[in-house]
Amino acid sequence: MSDQTNNEQVINKINILMEELEKFTDKEEPIETIGPAVFDFILKRERIRRDTITAGPRQDAVDDETVKTLRNAQLEDTKFIELEAIFRRLGHDPVDAAQYWKRLIIQKEKDLSKKQKMRAQKIRPGSLSPLSKIIDEIVLDNIKITVNDLRHELKKHDGIIEVDGDLRDTINTDTLKIKNLKDRLHRAKKRNSR
Repeated sequence: MSDQTNNEQVINKINILMEELEKFTDKEEPIETIGPAVFDFILKRERIRRDTITAGPRQDAVDDETVKTLRNAQLEDTKFIELEAIFRRLGHDPVDAAQYWKRLIIQKEKDLSKKQKMRAQKIRPGSLSPLSKIIDEIVLDNIKITVNDLRHELKKHDGIIEVDGDLRDTINTDTLKIKNLKDRLHRAKKRNSR
């Protein structure tokens, strides 16, 4: 029963320590203070976990062991390789660890942005209308085609007629306003240039 209450006390102390760190990081402190604060947090958390809160040789031994563990951090899973590098840097230089962490976050944001950009530029064949596919074929044959020439080429296709300012594909039941033909031509040229 006393072990359970002792465990609860340890958990409460760690939670209080976490709240202090969260309040500290919410203030947008400079990198030079964040690294040492995280390092201090790790030391204090380990002291609480091992019940060595009072200063003395036992606390010094726990701190020394914690620093050695940080410096020699080796996590089994490769997806934690960045954390391993941060832990090692924390053991040597907390400011350097915080700077590395910031660079890592910026790099990950850039990588995500690049992935999203590539995903957005990816051609989605299912999203093209039947008329857009015909326009793509025409543009593929003649990349320098004008809007007016494209309009006449479309009317030459079987089943495409011009009615009330619209081009209608009676076979595939697709409609395109003639005023939008310029935009469709531009997009087709852009798709074919990739």
